[in-house]
Amino acid sequence: MSVRSASKLVRPEDAFALIEEYRELILERLHAVEVAISKFRETIASSALPQKGVLPIRPITVFKPVGGTSPSGDDPPTRFRSLNSSASRLAAAEAFSQLDYAHDDERNRSTKCFGIVGAPGYVLDEAKRLNHYKDELKAAIQPISNLRIQVKEPTTEGQPSRRFREVSTVLLTQTGRSSTNLLAVYRHIPIIEEPVHAIRFMLTRTRSVPRVSLADVRTKAGDRTDLLDILDNTPGLRDGEFLLAPKQRYERMRAKIFLQQLESPDSRRRIQRIVSAELPILFPMLKEDSRWPDVKGPGLPSRRRGSQRSRMEDQPLVTIGAQAFYRLKAEYR
Repeated sequence: MSVRSASKLVRPEDAFALIEEYRELILERLHAVEVAISKFRETIASSALPQKGVLPIRPITVFKPVGGTSPSGDDPPTRFRSLNSSASRLAAAEAFSQLDYAHDDERNRSTKCFGIVGAPGYVLDEAKRLNHYKDELKAAIQPISNLRIQVKEPTTEGQPSRRFREVSTVLLTQTGRSSTNLLAVYRHIPIIEEPVHAIRFMLTRTRSVPRVSLADVRTKAGDRTDLLDILDNTPGLRDGEFLLAPKQRYERMRAKIFLQQLESPDSRRRIQRIVSAELPILFPMLKEDSRWPDVKGPGLPSRRRGSQRSRMEDQPLVTIGAQAFYRLKAEYR
C-alpha cells in the first residue's frame, strides 16, 4: 500500500503566474525527452537488422497477458504467453516510446509491457541518457506539480460547471500538449548494469492510498448533516488530521534479478535485486558469446502470500458516494 499526498488548491492567478514562469523551461525539457525517446525507439526497433561491427540487441522477449480486461485488477489475466522475437521487439519499442494517451486510454495510467532486453553498451548508455532527461523534465515541472485550480467549463447543456484541474494539465493544454501522459513520460526504463544470471517475474496486487485533508472531506460531505456530525464528534479527530481514501487494487509487475556475482567468494548465493518491471528490463549483453540469463516469465499472484499489515482502521469513518475515508490506526497517527 502506497500513501500518496493530495494536491493543493491554489488561486488561479497564482497558478497562471507559475505557468508563465516555468513554461519555457518545461517545454524545452519535454522536447529533449521527445527527441531521446524517438531515437531510442528507432534503436530498439531497427536492431534486428545486421550491422557490421555492432552487437545485436538480444535476447528480447515480451510476455503478453492473456484474458482479463480490467485495469483495476478486478479481472486479472488468466496466464501469460511469450511473443516471438519480432513481435517482442516491436512491443518493447512501442512501450519505451509512449508519450501520449491514445484516444481510448484511461487517464492516469500507462502502457505496461513485461519483458527483457539484452542490451549492448551503447544501448545501456542511450537508456541512461533518456532516464536523465526524464528526471530533468520532472524537476522542471515540480514547482507546479500537486497544485490544482478550480475552473469553469461548459457542460452539454451550455451551463458553466466548476471543475478542479491540475496546474500541469492546464499548462500542457495551453501549449497544445493535452494528450501528454506525464506518468508515462516520467517512467524510467529499468536498467541492470551488472551481468545477470537469472530473472524471475512476480505479479502482485497493490493500490494507491491518497491522503485527504479533513477540510476537503468536509467539503465533499456538503450538506450531509449525518456525515458532518461524525466528523465533528469523533473523539480525537483533529482539524489538521488527514484521512485515507484507498483506490481499487491493481496489478503490479516486479522482477527478482539474480546477478552473476556471488554475495561473497565462499558463498553460493548470488546478489539479488528487486526492480519494477512494467517496462522491459535492460541488462548487459556486452559480447557476442555472452551467457543468456535464465528467465522465468510472470505467473498469477499467489493467494498464499501474507499481506502487509494495514495502517488503516478496519472500518471507514465516513463514505461519500463510492469513496470510503479511513482514519489511520492510533499507533500511526
